Amino acid sequence: MDQFAVLRISPTTDQKEIKRAYTQLVKIYNPETHPAEFQEIRAAYEKAMDAAKSEALTGSEPEDPLEQYVYRLKGIYDRYESRLNVQEWKALLESDVCQLIDTREAASRETLNFLTEHFHLPHRIWVELNEHFEWNKQKEKLLEDYHQNFIEFIMNRTEKDQFFRYQELLNCQPGQQETFIKQYRAGMQAIDDYDYYTAREIILQLGELCPSHPDAELLGTRYSMAVGRLAEAGQKFNELLDRDETDYYARYYRAGLLFRLGRYEEAYIDYKHILPVRPDAADVLFSLGKCAVSLGYYTDAATHLTLLKQILPNDHEVINLLASAQRFQIDEMTSGTGGQPDDVDAAQELVTAYLATGRAEEAYRLLCDLEPQHPSATLQVQLCVVLRQLEKKELALTKLNEALNLYPDHMDLNHWKAVLLEESGDLETAIIYYDKAIELKPDEASLYNNKAYTLNLLKRHEEALESADLAIQYDASFANSFRQRADALLGMGRYGESFEAADKALSLNPNYTEAYIVKMSMLNRVGQYQHAVDVFQEAARHDLRDSRLYVEKADALRNMGELEEAIKNCDYALEYEGDPRDAFLCKGMCYFRMQQYEEAAVYYEKVIAEHRVEQAVYYEALCYYNRRDLGEAHRRATAALEGAEQADLFYDLIGDIHRDRGERSQAIAAYRSAIDIDSEVATYHLQLGILLHQEETWQECLHHLNRAIAIDPMLMRAYERKIHATYDYAQDYEQCIAACHELLGVELESAYAYDFLAWSHFMMGKKEEAASYIQQGLAIDSQFVSLLHLRMTMLIENGQKLEALAACDRILELEPDHEDTLAKRAKLLQEEPKKSVFSWLGRK
Repeated sequence: MDQFAVLRISPTTDQKEIKRAYTQLVKIYNPETHPAEFQEIRAAYEKAMDAAKSEALTGSEPEDPLEQYVYRLKGIYDRYESRLNVQEWKALLESDVCQLIDTREAASRETLNFLTEHFHLPHRIWVELNEHFEWNKQKEKLLEDYHQNFIEFIMNRTEKDQFFRYQELLNCQPGQQETFIKQYRAGMQAIDDYDYYTAREIILQLGELCPSHPDAELLGTRYSMAVGRLAEAGQKFNELLDRDETDYYARYYRAGLLFRLGRYEEAYIDYKHILPVRPDAADVLFSLGKCAVSLGYYTDAATHLTLLKQILPNDHEVINLLASAQRFQIDEMTSGTGGQPDDVDAAQELVTAYLATGRAEEAYRLLCDLEPQHPSATLQVQLCVVLRQLEKKELALTKLNEALNLYPDHMDLNHWKAVLLEESGDLETAIIYYDKAIELKPDEASLYNNKAYTLNLLKRHEEALESADLAIQYDASFANSFRQRADALLGMGRYGESFEAADKALSLNPNYTEAYIVKMSMLNRVGQYQHAVDVFQEAARHDLRDSRLYVEKADALRNMGELEEAIKNCDYALEYEGDPRDAFLCKGMCYFRMQQYEEAAVYYEKVIAEHRVEQAVYYEALCYYNRRDLGEAHRRATAALEGAEQADLFYDLIGDIHRDRGERSQAIAAYRSAIDIDSEVATYHLQLGILLHQEETWQECLHHLNRAIAIDPMLMRAYERKIHATYDYAQDYEQCIAACHELLGVELESAYAYDFLAWSHFMMGKKEEAASYIQQGLAIDSQFVSLLHLRMTMLIENGQKLEALAACDRILELEPDHEDTLAKRAKLLQEEPKKSVFSWLGRK
């Protein structure tokens, strides 16, 4: 017998809960009228109480701390009262397994695994779990192990209250709470899917489980509304709101019903009432916009729909409804006024509507008429905005300077001057005016945000981070500030924090294109190219299209080796408005990787024509180098040196050109110049070391080769050149042997190392060791000529002429012009005595 099933409660050791369940059931099944049922209930009660007193449900608690945690987690969830008790969850999260560094992550994963099937929790519990495990800061890491839909579900539950009234279920049938919640969710979905029969059946079942639960009543009211019983639904919504005026969904659905009935004013009031609860609720903002347009509240409609457009920038219904509201607003304000309202405030409102509908010329004419009669700082700000939209930025700046002479302490004027200076490229002066505006209004988040943007452009990322954090401090709902924070952290190389900031921006505005771009850029920098492509797909699901998104995707594809696809995405990027340079640059890099240097140079030239981008200049010169047009490559690399931020790259290329021409001294000078600029590039030291690999400079050669190895311990050529120098010029065979072992430490199967080990031991007279290293080297590469040559030499020394001749023949198969082998083979053949026919008969 399952005592808890009989008692209709979840397994528990809580004696009060067991007694309460028993008492409630006995009221229904008393011993006189239901003796059999009573006996079963009594037996179940006694069994459950015995188990509770011994603190054992199905056995003792596990000994392993992590298993104990999962056991307690399940126990809290299964005991419905405990599930709602924040203090019990806090106590669970304070256990050692959730606090210690070596077990905290495992506890987090076990909790997530549990939540895949057990997720009916009040919002305050979700918040508690997230604050402890910080899932919102680990989204990218979690996506490696969990499906994206599940992680998005977790993020949604931690950020938004679902408004389900879990507490009310304490008054319902014991042990049936989970069933009720599941059925309620299924009923809501059934109505959304127009499956009204299933919805009706579920409503009947919920009535048996907990008829007084307000969410069951809400579901029933939604059903009445869905099947056309509108008066009944309206009355029931009113009753629900009379009982609880904060009932979000009762008011939300009543507003929808009122709109459907054409009672727009009442619907508008209801929607406005719930908007502060979820100010980013797109459906509520859209409904407010529709109501306001229907009522002729065009200014209000434009306000709500402008907010909505920030959330859904590409939604055609939003765009069209907003444009309609603004045009209605213009018609209303200009009818009977000759196009110019008498009231200056109304006129300025009309200017705003003109700007929003792309009628900047009309806005400009209206402002020009207003300016002499109603001079004000506000009007000057509007004039600046209009002139900027008309691409008359110099005139806008002139007007701003005139206005600032009259109103030097007007915050908006200083702000807009900073914006115009930033757009004209005078970033340092822009910062001065942002600071002036901040001085005038120190709690304005947008000022800190814009200043952070400019500081990021200046690559002053630490200051940008400070400014972005102040913007967030004054307005934590501003997604753009988190994007600026992400940009600053990206520039500082703090990639994990950058990703978290971009994620936060997207949690505030899922349609924020720039935040997706920052995420993709960060992932490309750390080599997570497939994840960058996944972020692009996430943006595409929100119908976001931007040239920079395609460029970041193209960069990811290029680094994954999918060059043709990368080129296609560059072409998609070029179809959209925006700076084409990054798309041209990426396309050039793709053709460069494909060794199509002429095509690559075409796109590098396009980038350079728009603006001198150093990377494009360098790769264009490299294209000429790879096409063996060394003169043109040298000319372009030399011309690029002046003012180059990475002049070392150009000196390195110049060094390669001189080296290829055989101009050793000029090449050495160029490589030295590259090292003077950046001494931490291993290949510069390697190239210089190779050129210094001569008798008179071998010591400096070794210095640079050792430096190359210290910078890049996996640079095999540096080890090989070092081995060669110690053998040829230093003739320090012990040092050569040590260098060979260094190489074998990073490349176990290096025939090159075994070759010099063999030769060094041979030169030291250690023939057995030399023979052993020959054997090991040839086991790796049986065609390594130098090893075969040493074997031949040792065979000759040992008088094994036939074997030596065989070794000669093998070498000459591989390298027919090997001079020493040809000479030794000739000598061996001369020394071989001629045999008469009788010698074959054993006669002398």
